Amino acid sequence: MNMKIPDALTIEESVALLINHPLLPEGCSLEEVLQAAARMVEDELEQSANDRRLKNRIKSLDLRIELARSLTEDLENELERIASGAESEIEISGEGVGRVRILTSSLLYWANEIMLIKIQPDNITSRDWLHSTGHLDALNAAIKRYYGSPESVAPKDIVVAGWIREHYPRVSEKAAQQMCRIMKKDKPSSNTQV
Repeated sequence: MNMKIPDALTIEESVALLINHPLLPEGCSLEEVLQAAARMVEDELEQSANDRRLKNRIKSLDLRIELARSLTEDLENELERIASGAESEIEISGEGVGRVRILTSSLLYWANEIMLIKIQPDNITSRDWLHSTGHLDALNAAIKRYYGSPESVAPKDIVVAGWIREHYPRVSEKAAQQMCRIMKKDKPSSNTQV
């Protein structure tokens, strides 16, 4: 079933779309939804005997939360640029009261051209949010390759970023470096017991 994307979105709705999680329950934030999913997997893990698949799902959800935070910060920076009079690919809707709404067409352009996140609005369905963006695929593959086992030691960021760029050429150098930062940040100080 195809979903109709509104003409303008809040920052949170924009980020949800960018990480392919376009359905947010009323009154819940994206981070709350992702953290609830991580808690459910953690509960499953407690019931099983060190299931490696569940550990990887927890890690992927934690990284997805970090990606959502990073994209939120990027969009907030774009809105600050607009407020200061600088040019931006992001355009603000003139309609609505309260929260700032971003024109969906400008968000899709920014995502595709600047962030290299390919969104196909006509093809978004309620089941597509799991693994359909190239950035999430690249991030998941890098996690599996370099952090797939507890005894693994990741090489330097330049090696990991190079591998991501080689195997996922649509991921920009900046995005690959950001993924390395997220993975490195998560490895030593994870809030989740893995």
